[in-house]
Amino acid sequence: MSYYKLYLAAIICMISFTINANSWERIADYGGPATDGCISFEIDGFGYVGGGPKEKNFWRYDPSKNTWEKMPDIGGGERGWAFHFVIDGIAYVGGGDPTGTSGTLKKDFWKFDPTTKKWTQLRDFPGGPRDACFNFSINGKGYIGGGFSGAGGGVHKDVWEYNPKNDSWTYITDYPEEGILFSNAIVVDGRVFVGLGNLTFGVAEYITWYEFNPSTYQFTPKRSFTGAARQTAVAYTMKGKVYIVGGQSQYTNTYTDCYEYDPKTNNWKLMTGLNLPYKNTAWSCGFTIGEDIFFGTGVTLPDFQFSRNFYKYSFGEKPKEPKLTVDQYVLDFGTKKVNETAKQTVQLYNTGEAPLVIDLIKLVDDDYMAFSIPDSYEGVTIQPNGVLDLEVTFNPKIIAEDFYAMIIIESNATNAATELVELFGQSEAAGSPSMTLSVQSIDYGKVELTENGTSQFTISNIGDADLIIKSIGIEGEDNPYFGFTHPTNTTIQPGENLIVQTTFAPTETRVYNASIIIETNDTEHEMVEIQLTGEGVSTPNSVRDFDLRDYVALFPNPAISQLNINLNNLHIGQIEKMHISDLNGIVLTESISVKGDKLEYTFNLSGLANGIYFLVCEIGGQRYSTKFSIVR
Repeated sequence: MSYYKLYLAAIICMISFTINANSWERIADYGGPATDGCISFEIDGFGYVGGGPKEKNFWRYDPSKNTWEKMPDIGGGERGWAFHFVIDGIAYVGGGDPTGTSGTLKKDFWKFDPTTKKWTQLRDFPGGPRDACFNFSINGKGYIGGGFSGAGGGVHKDVWEYNPKNDSWTYITDYPEEGILFSNAIVVDGRVFVGLGNLTFGVAEYITWYEFNPSTYQFTPKRSFTGAARQTAVAYTMKGKVYIVGGQSQYTNTYTDCYEYDPKTNNWKLMTGLNLPYKNTAWSCGFTIGEDIFFGTGVTLPDFQFSRNFYKYSFGEKPKEPKLTVDQYVLDFGTKKVNETAKQTVQLYNTGEAPLVIDLIKLVDDDYMAFSIPDSYEGVTIQPNGVLDLEVTFNPKIIAEDFYAMIIIESNATNAATELVELFGQSEAAGSPSMTLSVQSIDYGKVELTENGTSQFTISNIGDADLIIKSIGIEGEDNPYFGFTHPTNTTIQPGENLIVQTTFAPTETRVYNASIIIETNDTEHEMVEIQLTGEGVSTPNSVRDFDLRDYVALFPNPAISQLNINLNNLHIGQIEKMHISDLNGIVLTESISVKGDKLEYTFNLSGLANGIYFLVCEIGGQRYSTKFSIVR
């Protein structure tokens, strides 16, 4: 191991327990297992967390000691996403999903006395089995609303009031949406706010936000949430404002951002300095103690990785400091071909409140000189909330199973003065394309003079590198009578095919021969040939009886892009209209009507490329054609 590796390994040990970015401080992990859907609240300066699907653990957090203490299991057993609130220092917990399968949910209701550490069962919730409700308490009463009743039970919008004095529930009103689950409710300075959440799986989450009056039971719309619509977020109140943190949408995206709501101004604001330092933010939980908010547990989406992590953010005054966050600490370039170049980017964020100065960015332990970084980053200043993109290049020159290097980043950041990014890669011999053709020759057989013969061939790449078609052309004396569709994509990836359509358009009764020449980057087949042959034959008698050579004489003049036509005076009265079409019968010009005894007509050819075309004449309601060529 090199000197740098020893030195940097020591640094890793020293910084692994430092405060994370955005002033969130990693505290002791939750005492229970990694989970989500917990209940959480604060009583007398302690935080309480417990439950989750298939879990009945219940723990108390002591902020003065940064420790978790096991409490008696939640009354009634396992329950995830249970409703809960605190009234006069007593916690009330009910409902929930015991298994996390949305099968049979609970409706039982319990209270917990933190003084005696005992659970006592109360009357069941009369609204039936329920989880995913919003809940809060105010003026000595508890409230829950909405939620889910399990398979076949649907999503609810009813709101209930609980009176602890007589252990009674009363239905009071409906939430002003079709239904609501996994929403947020928070009490700030005697005012209640409820919003966000979801109606059902696959339906977009809400951004609506309401104020609830516990005296009149009325919901009043407030300014809608300005962040991404979400559910399962955690809500806090601090210094007269509301904070919405984390959450998820559509069971595929988790959020790490934070938004502040000011009830006085009815305005929302994105709090970039409160971004969470980890992504397990779906169905997380949290509580507030003094000027500190706590956030933890939860799961990532869509891969469902559960967490025991817990974090603290303090709203107390702190000096402005620069803080460095690196978006990834390992770059794995995988296996690349020798001399192939690959690039990845490491982003350096200043999540502090003071300018961040990069003192050193250095590449070390690159024994094979396979990695590189620009040398223009030292001395760069990243302003608060700014980002610096560090581009890393991997370009192996030899075949090796393992390439390794490390980037050292030194700065004035107070959270991590030195950061390390490890680089990995492998290489293998460069591949090569290999072309095969579906045919070696194409015989169109006998094709009538008024018809087109069609065929196709396939170019396949059976190699392990891109096959590039440099050119395709037709050579030979009869090349004007054969054609093909020029491919729009001239690069064929390994294992892929390219189909080329071809045509044969004879103008005389004879045998035609030409060759398609294909040039590629396949060193073993740089130039290949497909032979073309076909025979032009006369049209059937019904058409031959109207041989247009008896009717018209064509004089193409490509120099001035004109086709001059002289009509046979003997048949002038039989031709009604004329137009020009391509070999596929597509009309390319407007029709010219033959009038009176006029014998000379002209078509403008300026819009037509070199090639073979038809002059089409209408005689007695039928269409007959003769070919002509444009060669400039």
